[in-house]
Amino acid sequence: MAIPYTYWQDADGWFVGYWSDYPDHSTQGRTLDELKYLLISLRKDICEMIADGTWTDAPRSLGQLEFA
Repeated sequence: MAIPYTYWQDADGWFVGYWSDYPDHSTQGRTLDELKYLLISLRKDICEMIADGTWTDAPRSLGQLEFA
């Protein structure tokens, strides 16, 4: 099974990423391999929380700022 994720390397050299179906929950690693390891760990945590009923995906709100 393949699950898509999004990642990039920031200006400080860190690899930052998240599971595409959970974009609000990101992680980062010094290497791409470390990022992949941490993404797997994050996925396990999310799945465990869903299974035991402790997962809550907070609703999002849309705001607006005015600029002069």
